[in-house]
Amino acid sequence: MRQRRLSLNSFTAMYIIRLLLIHCLLHFECVHGVYSRQNQSSFLKDILERCDPLVEPVDNISATIDVQIDFGIQSIGVLKEREQTLKTSILLIIQWADADLTWTPNDDYRKSYQLPNNRIWTPTLLLINAVDDKAIVEKENGISVLKPSGVLYTVTYRSTETSCAVNTVKFPFDVQVCEIIIARRSGNINLKANPNVNTDILQENNEWQLLSITFKYVLIRGRSVPEYHATVAKLVLKRKALFHVLKSIVPSVLLSFINGFVFLLPPACGERMTMSISSFLSYAIYVTYIYESLPANSDSVAYFPVYLCWMMVQSGMIIIATLVSLKLYHQEQNDSQAPVLMSASSCRVASSENQTFGPVKVKIRGSVPFKKFDKWCFNASFGLTLAATIWLFFLLFA
Repeated sequence: MRQRRLSLNSFTAMYIIRLLLIHCLLHFECVHGVYSRQNQSSFLKDILERCDPLVEPVDNISATIDVQIDFGIQSIGVLKEREQTLKTSILLIIQWADADLTWTPNDDYRKSYQLPNNRIWTPTLLLINAVDDKAIVEKENGISVLKPSGVLYTVTYRSTETSCAVNTVKFPFDVQVCEIIIARRSGNINLKANPNVNTDILQENNEWQLLSITFKYVLIRGRSVPEYHATVAKLVLKRKALFHVLKSIVPSVLLSFINGFVFLLPPACGERMTMSISSFLSYAIYVTYIYESLPANSDSVAYFPVYLCWMMVQSGMIIIATLVSLKLYHQEQNDSQAPVLMSASSCRVASSENQTFGPVKVKIRGSVPFKKFDKWCFNASFGLTLAATIWLFFLLFA
């Protein structure tokens, strides 16, 4: 009985010791482990005390800070030819290092911490050719991620509108080159561009096709300043021409060839002038409708509007040629119809006066061959239209 009581006491003692050990371990983890809020708070306070948002993280004034920019594009918006601007949605990952913000990774600290941008130094970068807001790194509501090696990076996603020099000479088969220029504002910043552009999240545009995109570091020399460092994202865009071909080019070319067929109508039907004027008015209305969809740019006039202007001039010339053709036709008709009584009396007088010389032939006027004129006008109209159309497609696809 006594032995049984001793074994029970020893079991109770071991159980109590085990509970004490578990309690101590839990207390140690809560105070000193990775889930200690006090430990994390004191660590972040110590990190932020080392930071000064106005002072660059360099040891001397001549040292430079390497700032690497990773560029990604999410969507290509509207390219406005009249305003010469391009809307895009871009993703920028800006990375730099601060040697004073390092720590040894262990179980007591996390592998990364988020710091507000208004409490730390961040590089001041600008979109040089932006139309609206030029700042890239957001100070007030921005957040940067700190790594144990002292590397910081911030992610910026924004929709921007940048200037783009548009060349619409070969509309609608034109290719545009637009640039997004990112430069430093001040400070000893050494910009580095990651040439691997992220296009995995790119959404397809219904009007423009992205042929290529490059991102590299450049040194730009200006007039007011000797030079400045920048990174340039160059986008090569090609217009999707199928819609414009079916809407503008095909109807215009067909209507241009139809204009010349007015000379094949018989003059006696009285529909020549009606058809020529109707074709001219239809072409004028359709050209006005087409011009509304064409880019308005006086620096680089497209070949297609020049073609439309020539077709308008040719349509007006066809109306004038139709008037001349009808004038010649009616003149020949009037001259070829002499009065019957006058012709008969002339024949009797001529036969009585000179019976030995045989019958007298009455000379009929109307020596202008209007049929040859119509044929010449049709061939000229068809030839000029064909030559202008070949010229247009040669320049567009050259």
